[in-house]
Amino acid sequence: MKYRIPKARGFAFSEILIVLVILSILGGTLMITLGPSEEKAKATRVQADLDALRSAVLTYSHENSWNKAAFAAVTTEGESMLSATSISPYLTQELRQTISVIRVNGRLLSGFVNHSDITESVSKRLRKAAEPEGLLDNKGDVYTNGADIYVYVR
Repeated sequence: MKYRIPKARGFAFSEILIVLVILSILGGTLMITLGPSEEKAKATRVQADLDALRSAVLTYSHENSWNKAAFAAVTTEGESMLSATSISPYLTQELRQTISVIRVNGRLLSGFVNHSDITESVSKRLRKAAEPEGLLDNKGDVYTNGADIYVYVR
């Protein structure tokens, strides 16, 4: 008795198309869900960099005996006063942004000028965290938008 061995049959063109459509739908859904997490990560990074900068400026001011009177004597209201090179030894990580330390209404603020990671969607996330986290603009008001962002040092 002779047995016929069936030939191996490949996938039909329509079956391959259906699989590709399903994969593209899943990929699109994944992109939609992961998009906001990237913006949230950038906003968190900005806040972490501000905290690191605040700590560096505080350490610098303590090691260089900056009391309130000495600080007021060497600064002009609203004018940047410390360079990145003077603060960099006190930073645990290198910051890629332009650092600014200013005096506004008699208080010391540290922050970034023209921060490159602050897009419109990142700005929206920072706006939500502005009041609880103490994020400010260059006038000392609660942060609302823009690429300049500050925190009180003291």
